[in-house]
Amino acid sequence: MVGTALVTALGEALQGYDVALVSVGEGSLRLVVQVQASTAVCPTCQQSSARVWSRYWRSPRDITAFGLHLQLQVYARRFRCENPACGQHIFAERLPDIPAWGRRSTRLTTLLAYTALANGGLPGRRLAKLYGLDYSRHTFLRAARQVVLAAPQTVKVLGVDDYAYRRGVRYGTLLYDLEEHRVIDLLPERSAEFLADWLKAHPGVEVISRDRGGSYAQGAREGAPQAIQVADRFHLMQNLGEVLEKIAQQGIRLPAESATPAAQPTAAQDESAPAPDPAPAPEQRLTRPEQAKAATRQRRQERQAAILELRRQGASLRTIAATLHLGRKTVRRYLESLPDNTRPRQKSLCDPYEAYLRQRWTDGVHNAHQLYHEIRAQGFAGAESSLRHYLRPWRGDLPSDGVAPAQEAKPPQFIPPRAFRRLVLKKKRSEAEEDLLARIVASEASLSTNVSLALEFASALRTRNLAAFDAWLIQAQDTAIPQWRGFVHSLQRDIDAVRHGITMAWSQGPVEGTVHRLKFVKRSMYGRGSHELLRLRMLFRLPD
Repeated sequence: MVGTALVTALGEALQGYDVALVSVGEGSLRLVVQVQASTAVCPTCQQSSARVWSRYWRSPRDITAFGLHLQLQVYARRFRCENPACGQHIFAERLPDIPAWGRRSTRLTTLLAYTALANGGLPGRRLAKLYGLDYSRHTFLRAARQVVLAAPQTVKVLGVDDYAYRRGVRYGTLLYDLEEHRVIDLLPERSAEFLADWLKAHPGVEVISRDRGGSYAQGAREGAPQAIQVADRFHLMQNLGEVLEKIAQQGIRLPAESATPAAQPTAAQDESAPAPDPAPAPEQRLTRPEQAKAATRQRRQERQAAILELRRQGASLRTIAATLHLGRKTVRRYLESLPDNTRPRQKSLCDPYEAYLRQRWTDGVHNAHQLYHEIRAQGFAGAESSLRHYLRPWRGDLPSDGVAPAQEAKPPQFIPPRAFRRLVLKKKRSEAEEDLLARIVASEASLSTNVSLALEFASALRTRNLAAFDAWLIQAQDTAIPQWRGFVHSLQRDIDAVRHGITMAWSQGPVEGTVHRLKFVKRSMYGRGSHELLRLRMLFRLPD
């Protein structure tokens, strides 16, 4: 038995009950309680009755107290309905904070549900176990699915973006209130039909902020034709960067430090210069995708040659990466794929037999299989593959058809497409980067035009200058560069949304941040959560 002070405190906490007895058992705190009210209301006819028919015990669980399970022993009653017209003759009284036929109190069920929605099933179970609630993760999830969300209010400014259930396979749609900064809904598909149906069911949207995807534009036109569509400026900058990468796919050579604008050739130079290659015949002309593939292949071969040459000179991975403006992982991947890669000299099992192998190699015996059997007879214990790897650098010195190999010219350095994109679109460039960009622009006239167009478009977006954008649009339409003409064509198909994106303050920044939070929630469920559970966790907000 416990003290009267604890009985009094628990009686004040349990509103609507009289605490008659408190006992402490192993891991649990048992309370014998009785409802204070002397009457009950019939659930069918809603008429009050004071005629007690019988009594019975109910044993629901409540929240923990002092780290112990709180087990209620409720002396419940059955009443007889005094309304002759009611078909419910006998009914059980409804207990405060305990649902009919419930084995847990409303407080406990709410605590389980909120813990699961905030943390997930298994993490919520681990957390709740610390304060005495030992339930399975399935119990937490069942409690979470019983939560009824409030109906979404009217949204005036709606942000729309997609998210991946499984990247490249299945996508959904996130709807976000940009004024209230809260998630409105999650749609199970990324399609115009789902967005249009949702907008028709929730009228009142005045502004729709979205990316450059065509499906969301179509869905917004069908579901809310009166709404203003706003193309996000960040995605416009992303489209500009894609244009620069396509231009850089054709190959951008890194000019030397002393590079100056190319001078016009003299007449003598014109006479001595070889005649340019004739244009290919119409049947030999490559399509634009084929030209892009050929340029990519050539750029990859030049990169391989540059990496291999520096490696032969003894440069480290870090030095090669810094010289060619590449990542160390990229350099390592290329070195692993090159068959004639020369690595730093290491000790080998073949070293004791080097003099014999040199003599046989000078005699013209270059067959690794034959040499392997010869040195094996002398006690060599290694594998034939070790010998082949040992002899590989020697084969590079062999003449081809009796002619010594010509001295390889040092391959030119080049700028990767992504590095070129970052260099052009960077807001604040260092002096070295400014000098590099100036040398690139001065090395080729077409690059000067491309960089100028990119900088003017980026400036119009960042300053939100609609007049500058209109002037840039006219200038880009007159260019003969196919990448810019295609970009202008895509902007003109969505010109109203692009103009609104420049002039209006709404953007997709909060929506993108919410998508990142959604990814965290989805991964915390190990990818096994259904759309219903993910929607509940994203839309649920703890009460203030």
